[in-house]
Amino acid sequence: MEHTLDELEHFLENIKREVVIKPIDCQKLLDSAVMLHEEEIYSNHIKIKLNIEQAIPFWSDGARLRMMLDNLLANAIQFRDVNKPNQEVTISVHITLNRSTLSISDNGIGIDPENHPK
Repeated sequence: MEHTLDELEHFLENIKREVVIKPIDCQKLLDSAVMLHEEEIYSNHIKIKLNIEQAIPFWSDGARLRMMLDNLLANAIQFRDVNKPNQEVTISVHITLNRSTLSISDNGIGIDPENHPK
């Protein structure tokens, strides 16, 4: 219940916040997101891989993008597979003129197949 209330609080804060679009340095953004979770990453021996291809400026709302990254990275850390000797999280960013892609992958426990969309 507490988690749901926290999510609702974040949602309400987010909808009140003004959208601020500016150029984003993806390397700095990812570095700061990783630093936020540095203690958990280090203490759990999680390997973080960053793959960034940003040939052109990327314009977005940095605060919202950062919040999204923080949540995804926290989930990857929380749901890691502690039985695997090598725990990894890979964050990839690919920015081109026509498309911007952000992906986060890990070798964690995954989603139970019975909860997959049918």
